[in-house]
Amino acid sequence: MIKPISKKKYYETISEQIEQAILSEEWAEGSRVPTEDELASIFQVGRGSIREAITNLQMSGVLFSSPGIGTYVADNAIACINNNHLADLLNDPENLNDIVQARMILEPRLAAYAAENASLVDIAKMQEAIDKAKSASGQEEWASTGHLFHTALAESCGNKILISLFKSLEETSRKGKASNETETDTAKYIESYESILNAIKEKNAVLASQRMTDLLK
Repeated sequence: MIKPISKKKYYETISEQIEQAILSEEWAEGSRVPTEDELASIFQVGRGSIREAITNLQMSGVLFSSPGIGTYVADNAIACINNNHLADLLNDPENLNDIVQARMILEPRLAAYAAENASLVDIAKMQEAIDKAKSASGQEEWASTGHLFHTALAESCGNKILISLFKSLEETSRKGKASNETETDTAKYIESYESILNAIKEKNAVLASQRMTDLLK
C-alpha cells in the first residue's frame, strides 16, 4: 500500500514504494502510471520529487514514457527491479560475508562439474591462468591475475547464467578483499589452484569440490 511521504524523505523513497507496488502487482506490468499531479497528491509531496522518482525508475528500466500518452510500467519491470536490487546487494561492502558464503556454495559445485565435464581446451585455459599467476611480480600484478583460475574454471561449465553469477560474486569479493597477502600467501593460493586442477584432470569430482572448499575457507 502506498503511503504519504514525509517532507524529509527523498525521491528514492518514492521510487521504493512504487517498486513495491509493482512487485505486489498493485501496479501491473504494462499498466498506465498515474499523472504527476495524481502521484503528488497520493505521496503528499511536490511534483519535483515525483518527477525525480519517475526519471530514476525510467533510467533503471522499470517505467517508460510514451510522448503524449503517459508513463507506463515496463513489461519486464519486475525482472528489472530484482536485477537492480541484486546489483545493489553485490555493491554493498556490508554484504561481503554473504557474498563469500554464496561463493562457497557455488564454486565447489563448479569445480566438481569441471572434473566431470571440462574439455582439454578448458583445462589448458585453467593451466594458463595458473601460469600467469605464477609469473606475477608484486601485489598489484597478483591482484590482476590471481582471480583468472577461478574465472577459467567457472567458464568451463558453459552455463551463461552460472558464469555471469560467478563473475558478479567474484568481482565484488575481490574488490572487498584486503590487498595484504604475502608472497607465502600467494604461493599457497597457487598451490591450491594446482591441486584443484590436478583433481579436475583426474576427473575426481569429490576431490575437486573439497579442494575448492578448502581454498575458499
